[in-house]
Amino acid sequence: MHRGYRAQPGPNDIGLLELDGEVNYTTDDIRPICILMDAASVLWNKNRFSAFSWGKTETGIGSRLPSDDCQHYNMPQLTNAQFCVYSYTGDRPCNDVAGGPLAVIINNRPVQVGITSYYPSSCNGPAVYTDVTSYTRWIASIVLNNNHKHQALRI
Repeated sequence: MHRGYRAQPGPNDIGLLELDGEVNYTTDDIRPICILMDAASVLWNKNRFSAFSWGKTETGIGSRLPSDDCQHYNMPQLTNAQFCVYSYTGDRPCNDVAGGPLAVIINNRPVQVGITSYYPSSCNGPAVYTDVTSYTRWIASIVLNNNHKHQALRI
């Protein structure tokens, strides 16, 4: 869990899990997703996203809203590491599905750009996402640190 995380909706709503073993990608339900470490140049013109969920599954495309527009839905003030996405198809994260990925397709591969953080209790409005690209240095430091720990154990 990020050291700056707070239980209330807000900044640093991100954490990493280390799996006990390798993932077996034998079904269409389990797929890898990329995280770009230098995403700014690739993602700057992307504004259409696909949201995935741990709970209720729905398909739909969402569009990123300016932070000021998100405020019209009585959402808390966003930080620079958060953004708002509204689904015009009516499909959106809801009913306790925080933590699901928000992706964009680049070169036929899904790239994770967000993590569902929160949404209006009415489920009728935009969802707020943690901006994964704002945390790439943090992600890299955790992964590299854990890899060094495992290498030391293997000696």
